[in-house]
Amino acid sequence: MRRRVAHWLVVVLSLTLGLAGPARAGDSDGGSDPCGPGSGVSIFDFVMWDSGGGFAEIPVRTRFPCVESRVITFTTFDLSAKAGEDYAGVDRGTVTLDAGTTETIVRIEIFGRFQSEPSKSFGVRLLEGARFDDPVGIVTIESY
Repeated sequence: MRRRVAHWLVVVLSLTLGLAGPARAGDSDGGSDPCGPGSGVSIFDFVMWDSGGGFAEIPVRTRFPCVESRVITFTTFDLSAKAGEDYAGVDRGTVTLDAGTTETIVRIEIFGRFQSEPSKSFGVRLLEGARFDDPVGIVTIESY
């Protein structure tokens, strides 16, 4: 009886202090996150001013560095911009958030425009490799 009460006390304290958050995306067994609470990863929105093509460099960040590297899988999806026409779509790409760092970059090729067009957008979704606070970023391609 005493062990059972002690076990439940540890569970309640862990949940109350936020030490037992949800499993990382991709962890099928609900394993522990070696990066700890508050180490969620987010991808940010990005505006690309198109003057003949180039690369959108979309930041992926976490608030605190982790002692382990994390390989993060991502995909792109069409909104008003179309893969193959406006940008190089990615079915399953990866970026690495190196140990001790708080930022990496997702690079997506933007195809050049040769005439003024309305703004177009596509999305980038983080799929697995970490806990995600904000897993979706929107890239907007603007003409000069």
